[in-house]
Amino acid sequence: MAAPDGTRRHVRRMASGSVEELRALAQSFTERPKAIFVAALEKPPSVLYAVSADSGIDAGRALKSALAETGGRGGGNPRLAQGSVPDAALLDKVLAAL
Repeated sequence: MAAPDGTRRHVRRMASGSVEELRALAQSFTERPKAIFVAALEKPPSVLYAVSADSGIDAGRALKSALAETGGRGGGNPRLAQGSVPDAALLDKVLAAL
């Protein structure tokens, strides 16, 4: 679904899995313009954040900031970042910040 400015945002939340498994999907989605991909896993409690080059967002900085507020850690580059939080209950707070 696209926002009024045309940005497409895809959020996926899964009970378990691997961030690595979602990386290819995230990169494929964000190859197209104005795209944001967010994935959250409850076991282990982790987040993957990917953005298109034209999004105006630095994924590494944005995710690192969101994780810091929850006691989590992580980072990445301007297009793709990943990290973890101490407890799955904190994922909603991280997702809201992104």
